Amino acid sequence: MFAMTLCKCASTLYKYRSSHLPVLSLFFRDGVFWFFAVFIVTLVTFLNWRFGRSSLSTLMNSPMILVYTLVCSRTLLNLREIAAGLPARSNNTMELGSRMVYAIP
Repeated sequence: MFAMTLCKCASTLYKYRSSHLPVLSLFFRDGVFWFFAVFIVTLVTFLNWRFGRSSLSTLMNSPMILVYTLVCSRTLLNLREIAAGLPARSNNTMELGSRMVYAIP
């Protein structure tokens, strides 16, 4: 089943390679950053579990769950923006309300 899905994905990408696919560009743009965030948190959690004291083995569980939840939420919100046809915002701004836009450092 995975091989058939991969084959269909490859044929679709080859067919539409000259056009702009917003969902695909979203996954490439956000995916690289979020992959590294999840990788770092998971690596720290594993190293803490493997080499740390037994009393500290669950120290990084909450930050790991936080990062996973954040990744999922941001991905779903970005997909929702694409589906609604809204222009994608940059990653360093956050809109609160209808008229205020705050820059995130």
